[in-house]
Amino acid sequence: MNPTSAPSPSRSRLLRRLLIALVVVSVLAVTFGREGQRRLGLWLVLRNDSTTGDAIRAVTLGASDPMAELRRLWETGKVPHRFEVVRLLKELADKEPAWRTRAEPLLREATLDADLAVRELAFGALSRVPSSGLVVLAQRQLSDADPHVRLLGISQLRRLPSAQAIAVVFPLLDDPEPQVVAATAGAMRHWTGQDFGIRAPGHFTSGGDAAEKEAAKRREGVLRWKAWHAANPDQVPPLVDLATSRAPQPLPGPPVEFCLGDVEGRPVSVAQFRGKVVLLNFWTTWCPSCVQEIPDLVALQRKRPDDLAVVGVSLDGAPDGHDHSHGDDDHEHGADPAKVRAKLQRFAREKGLTYLLLHDAQGEVGARFLGHELPTNVLLDPQGRVRRRFLGTRSVAAFEAMLDELR
Repeated sequence: MNPTSAPSPSRSRLLRRLLIALVVVSVLAVTFGREGQRRLGLWLVLRNDSTTGDAIRAVTLGASDPMAELRRLWETGKVPHRFEVVRLLKELADKEPAWRTRAEPLLREATLDADLAVRELAFGALSRVPSSGLVVLAQRQLSDADPHVRLLGISQLRRLPSAQAIAVVFPLLDDPEPQVVAATAGAMRHWTGQDFGIRAPGHFTSGGDAAEKEAAKRREGVLRWKAWHAANPDQVPPLVDLATSRAPQPLPGPPVEFCLGDVEGRPVSVAQFRGKVVLLNFWTTWCPSCVQEIPDLVALQRKRPDDLAVVGVSLDGAPDGHDHSHGDDDHEHGADPAKVRAKLQRFAREKGLTYLLLHDAQGEVGARFLGHELPTNVLLDPQGRVRRRFLGTRSVAAFEAMLDELR
């Protein structure tokens, strides 16, 4: 699944604010000098709910202790800030060996972040740090409720010698998610040279006879791997039991608060769902992967009416987007919000979309969660804190496993 690039929400509004800030900073720079300019810029970035990589670079790298400033930005708990901090640290660690040691504590922390994209960046950076203990960090991913986090752990362990990794990866041949089983078999094939025919699930075998044949072949391959393991105990260390899955720690900061209009224009506050887990699904009508996951989200809400609120946040018509070759005019940006809401109502009826739909006409809420990669899903716990953010679709079973951790 390749997430779709959506309009970068509220970019002109953010740029206008940065331009105003730049004018103010320029005036103050004459009075207070470059350090005063940097400190004011940092104050503005800390206050904003969204930011850019250029802004993070500008307010940190000129400081006497840039790592301390990056840590301040990280500890805001704001999704864009944390993402950009880790992305910058990865860039610095790739280029300058001295940064690898300085950044290591924060990067290790980032491997357990609520945002899967942050975890991926952190592992990319730590692969350059000899002392980072990647085996332990990667192993902790294997028990996560999100199958894509488990895939991340497998991909990191695959780089290691077989003796270090087989014992912890082999149990994932019994994983409930087919793509995890396939990745495990691929890693085992890489380490041992054995091949028992397990491959990644096909994109077009979602049901019917083809899917059953694929599943049967996968089950047969797992049995053959287990037979091989039993016959070759000298090649595999004692297997390691996976730890019990635990939800990522909530991001620092206050509970998430925002208010958007529904498809009839009535204001809805996310705070009204306190006491339930909230799944924020950022999407558009022209995003194929977004449309693909609608039936699963409908089924999920139907199964969990008492402890879950699925909230679709449409970015249709959000300003300052760019055409990503979708081939029609249904995603024109800056459109009349009333017309967009009417389109969303028609779309919901056609697709049987029954969970709550909100319209983020200005893209401001989407910007807070980097919602311009579609679909973006954010899980809030019953207290309103961010517990997960990830791109792309998930199965109903995977969603339920993540929800069960938060009850």
